Amino acid sequence: MSQGARIVILLLILLIILSLALNVYSIWQLLIFRDQAWAQQQRLQHLQQVAGETLSRTLEELETFDQATIEYTVQISQHIPVKAVVPFQENLRVPLQATIPISEEIRTEVVFEISQLGLSIPLDITFPLALEVPVDVTVPIDIDRQVPVSTTVPLHVRVPIVVDLAETDLGRYVELLKQSLKDVQQALSE
Repeated sequence: MSQGARIVILLLILLIILSLALNVYSIWQLLIFRDQAWAQQQRLQHLQQVAGETLSRTLEELETFDQATIEYTVQISQHIPVKAVVPFQENLRVPLQATIPISEEIRTEVVFEISQLGLSIPLDITFPLALEVPVDVTVPIDIDRQVPVSTTVPLHVRVPIVVDLAETDLGRYVELLKQSLKDVQQALSE
């Protein structure tokens, strides 16, 4: 065999060995890739299971949101100034019924003039006056006033506040979240 043929055969043997080595390396890499893919698949299955369980628990918790409330008691302790002018208009009718006793001695001087004789006779007269005067009258009293009021009112109150969370805007968002989580749960189970 000629030297050229030996070189060609040697080169062919080297190429065959190189080809075998590359095939072995490729198969080895494929086996590593298969093991990694299997491990990833196992992780994904585990994550899918964990995500499904977490979604189920989360949805169960969100179902109780409809009955959830926030309860808080606000204590108010303040002095509130009040300034106002209060109009006051009233028409009153006051009935008066009474008997007024009058007991008096009246002194007076009476002068009698007798013109034919040209005489003038003064007389001091005292006479007792004893009367009972009945009074039966209704007195109208009209009141039209502006009454200024300026004071400070102490206010000490405890106000209980109960907020039903389902009735707030948050309730609508929780419903949207529940629906989205159900969609994700359905997609994970397929």
